[in-house]
Amino acid sequence: MRRTALLAPLALATLLLAGCTGAADTQTTEEACGVLNQAADELATGMGIEDAFAEASADPIEGAERLGAIAEALATTAQDEIGNADVRDAALEFSTQVGAVADVMAEAASDPESVDLDAFTTTLEDFQAASVAYEEICPA
Repeated sequence: MRRTALLAPLALATLLLAGCTGAADTQTTEEACGVLNQAADELATGMGIEDAFAEASADPIEGAERLGAIAEALATTAQDEIGNADVRDAALEFSTQVGAVADVMAEAASDPESVDLDAFTTTLEDFQAASVAYEEICPA
């Protein structure tokens, strides 16, 4: 799966599936990506990444909450288990951008009239940039 589009569930699943093991300072990029990929596999299965996108259509607030939970879980894994600074930083930035997308989704669902389309576009661009940067470090 590739992490190239915001609305493609496979893109988010793939990005979350890039993993790392052990937070040693000597952790290689490959080791760090392996740990994060494993954790992301567990997140994808346990939290239903694809379901989050499906829910976003049927119940945008529930979908946004699930994406927010995924972002938090990814950030926790990155901080607790990733010792490679480059991989950790990329994973944390990606997590931040997933959370930003979740926030925009929740805002749009609760008050569609107040959505700032320029800010929404910027959020999507930032998400995509974080996805690309992460994939450059931890290719799928």
